[in-house]
Amino acid sequence: MGNRIYLTCTDVEHIPNESGWEHFFAVSGTEYEAQGHMPFLWLALFDETSIKIDTANRNGFSEDERAYAYLIDRKDRCIPRMQRLYALVSNQQENVIVRKMEEWIQRLQSEPYKNIIVRTEELDWMGKEGDLEKDLQKALHHLSAALSRSEVRFSNAIRDLCGLSEIDELLCCEPTWLLGGANGPAPWPEDQPPTSAAHEPIPKNNKSWWKLW
Repeated sequence: MGNRIYLTCTDVEHIPNESGWEHFFAVSGTEYEAQGHMPFLWLALFDETSIKIDTANRNGFSEDERAYAYLIDRKDRCIPRMQRLYALVSNQQENVIVRKMEEWIQRLQSEPYKNIIVRTEELDWMGKEGDLEKDLQKALHHLSAALSRSEVRFSNAIRDLCGLSEIDELLCCEPTWLLGGANGPAPWPEDQPPTSAAHEPIPKNNKSWWKLW
């Protein structure tokens, strides 16, 4: 498996150096993993101020000495952002994605750690040095602007970063694509289709609310 990306609730303040990983895992909670993309419901926890830069090869994992962007912010800032998105989505229709968003908020709230960090080094390898920082800045700027207008819109920057190039409607996405998966003995979210007979996709006449840029 390559180009993995990880989200963790933690008490650390930055990406650890090579000797700091034992401490990192001692003060961190459940690890979530995705591959080759930034899950949209991870991205929605952050804004542009959450972007930090790890100095070149400081953790000793990369053979080429280049810096890369990652995300970290206080949980008491991240959770309200997700709750705002959840409020917008849940007002539209009850759906498996809505239920998973509620579970996602509850899981993060239950973690006894003060920060949320997304480790992105392998995702950075997919482009040139500095590309990931630009991608994060652009996607988070677009998302913040949309939410400030009480809208949810997938700009091209969000679609590219989150791997949503073929998705028109958030509520029709596979939950695992939006959330990644929990590493450990109890996998989450459970693998299931995005809709059921009791929970149909968002009606086509409401599609404009999820208008793509």
